[in-house]
Formats: sequence, C-alpha cells, structure tokens
Amino acid sequence: MDWLQLTPAAVLPLVGVLLGTLGSLATTHLGTRTTRKQAETQRRAALRIERKEAIRDFLEGAQRVEHLAERRYQTGERDNNEAELLTHRMWYLQKCIELVGGHELRRAALDYAWHLGDAVYKELPTDRDIWEFMTSYREPFLEAARRTLAIPE
Repeated sequence: MDWLQLTPAAVLPLVGVLLGTLGSLATTHLGTRTTRKQAETQRRAALRIERKEAIRDFLEGAQRVEHLAERRYQTGERDNNEAELLTHRMWYLQKCIELVGGHELRRAALDYAWHLGDAVYKELPTDRDIWEFMTSYREPFLEAARRTLAIPE
C-alpha cells in the first residue's frame, strides 16, 4: 500500500467536511449577529413609541390643567373637584414619563407639572401673566421631548 496515494484520498473528504463545518458555523454566527442587531433595533423603536405615547398623553393632561389655570387667572375662581381630577390625572401621566423617560425628560416633566400645580393651587403670579408663567416651564419640557424622540429642529 502506497501512503502517498492513500493520504490524498483520505484527506480530501476530511478537508471537505472541515470546510463545510466552518461555512455552517460562519453562516450561523452572521445570522445570529444580524438577528441581535434586528432585535436591538426593534427594541429601540418600541421604546421610542412608548416614550412618544407617554409624552403625548402627558401633554394632553397638562393642557387640561393649563386650561383650568387660565380660567382661574381670568375669573379668580377654581372648581376644586375639577382641579383635583385634572391634577391627579396629570400627576399620573407624569409618573408614566418616569417609567420610560430619560433623566432630562423626567426632570422637565416634573418641573412642568409642579408649576402647573402651582398655577392651579397657589397664589397667581403678579409679575407676569399666567400664560408666560406656564410657557416658561412648557418649553423646556418640549425641548427635552424633542431631544428624547430625536426630532430635528
């Protein structure tokens, strides 16, 4: 038996098996890596949607409280039942921002909510009108929301 003739015949199938195995492993690795990237992209998109919904809901609740503060400023009267319902809802929505928002957004939402509560329950500002008072806290919240959602200016 000639070892030179036997060796290529025995080695070539093993090389084929080795190349096939390496090809399968590389394909599996690339497929797993692509799947991970897709999963991360989907996770980020879902978080952005959650954040956007929380922001929109909070803005809707804040708008209702702003309207209540405007009426109080214009008439000097406040419906305590309505104030309690609307501010309670606003604080609930602010807590929803706490769940999904980053630090900047959470801080801006908290500041905005506190000052809306002040506009409803505390002494009205005498040095500026109520709309300027509310806008001065709404704008930082809106800026933080735009940055959170990566909305270009």
